[in-house]
Amino acid sequence: MDGGEYADGCRVLIQAIRTESDFRNTSFACASQPVPLAAALFFVIRPVAALLFLIKTPTGRVQRLMLGWFGIRGIGSLYYLSYALNHGLNDKIADTVGITPSVVALSIFIHGISSQPILNYYERLISFEETRS
Repeated sequence: MDGGEYADGCRVLIQAIRTESDFRNTSFACASQPVPLAAALFFVIRPVAALLFLIKTPTGRVQRLMLGWFGIRGIGSLYYLSYALNHGLNDKIADTVGITPSVVALSIFIHGISSQPILNYYERLISFEETRS
């Protein structure tokens, strides 16, 4: 990723967070609300869930962690949000409407930056294991 793509990604991320803030008619300070949620989802909830739910599968620990990191989440979140909105839950999920696109934007940004280094590490790990056996 060159500097221009990185800057474009940062602008998209900031705009998504600002949009969440504008949607709720609050100050930009409240736009940081998606960040702790995203951190919990990315670094705790999803990896722990992948480790636990895939424990009896033939995947190794590193593979389970990668599935936890790269697993599908953004599109599913948008689908369930649109389902809720189309089924009359508008007043009950007002906060979710603003937070969901922000978390999805953070996910795209963070996973986009991390994908190549993590896949390079995994490739080196596999090569090391193949030469060792």
